[in-house]
Amino acid sequence: MHQSVDSSIYGDFRYKALSSLQLDVFGGTSVSEAAHDFYMGAGVTWRIPR
Repeated sequence: MHQSVDSSIYGDFRYKALSSLQLDVFGGTSVSEAAHDFYMGAGVTWRIPR
C-alpha cells in the first residue's frame, strides 16, 4: 500500500494592536501532491481580563 505524504510550507504574521488584542494572518503552499495547493486565513485574538 502506497500513501503520499501531505507536506506544506506555512508562515504567519501576528500584530499586537493593543495589550489585549492580537491580529493574525497566515498562509501556506503545498510541497507535495497530497497537500492543498494554497491556503490562507486570518484571525483575531482578544484576551478577556479576569
